[in-house]
Amino acid sequence: MTTHVHITVAIPTYGRDRVLLDTVQCVLSLIKPGDELFIVDQTLSHNDVTESVLSAWHRKKTIRWVRLQRPNLPHARNIALREAANEVVLFLDDDVVPSFGLLEAHRRCYNNPSICAVTGQCLGPGKETFAGGACIATNPLKAFLARSDRDERETGVWVVSGCNHSVRRDVALGVGGYDEAFCGPAIMEDYDFGYRLASNDHAIVYEPRASLVHLRIPSAGCRVTDKTHSEWRKPLGILIFSLRHGVLLQEKANRLWVALRYGPLRRVNVVRPWRQPLAWLSFAYAFVRAVCAAKKPVWCLAGSKDQLNRTHPVFHPSSH
Repeated sequence: MTTHVHITVAIPTYGRDRVLLDTVQCVLSLIKPGDELFIVDQTLSHNDVTESVLSAWHRKKTIRWVRLQRPNLPHARNIALREAANEVVLFLDDDVVPSFGLLEAHRRCYNNPSICAVTGQCLGPGKETFAGGACIATNPLKAFLARSDRDERETGVWVVSGCNHSVRRDVALGVGGYDEAFCGPAIMEDYDFGYRLASNDHAIVYEPRASLVHLRIPSAGCRVTDKTHSEWRKPLGILIFSLRHGVLLQEKANRLWVALRYGPLRRVNVVRPWRQPLAWLSFAYAFVRAVCAAKKPVWCLAGSKDQLNRTHPVFHPSSH
């Protein structure tokens, strides 16, 4: 029997203005009665236009808008899980152009009660969205670099795509939410979440009809630049994932190489030899933090809302 599934669309945002408003406007055109659009805003100060438009939408209850005092992408996702009004939460990036059928493609998948999460197609700038078939993602230990946001029209990946995935709220909370140890650019926090879902026998569907174009704006968000994040934060997420989920020696070696490419072997460090001592010290510090994080239970919102707010206070803009 087909039932209408209500969706909370959650958009964590950081440092974006015009493109955020464009994304929100596109998503609002897809919202059905019973759905909600929830903006989790990690930006300390928007420009006047963005502030005014978001405030107006919030006052009219067109969107829900909460603001965090410091940025952390997994924490922003956990806030959305914690406060979502609906059973399914769809996470989108703040710089995307959704296809007309994005929400409906996600929604249809949840008519199958065995489906716990859906990862959609994410195409690069200038690409056309694709409508294909859906398939069940299998073998979560396979293909470290397999991604559901690749441009090729393929199916069968196991990770959830950070910029376009949905999940049953109770299932997400049941596996611990998103791990807030993935700080800074939070690289591979989506891999970690998808892996924990799959390893707990929760079925993930890759649905290419749930398609969008990811603009990949080069500034703000989680983009790794010299000025955006501390040096040690850049390889941290890859190291945490590698230590927590690594099985085969070859897998560990591949992941370590990727982490090095985000750290001391990043081009900006290689072409400036004087940066190497700090880069290697930062990498060593990141490795120690990753070892500690990998051994601990997932740090998430498993406690009360008061406990969560003591860690990262939430500011609800006034509706008046």
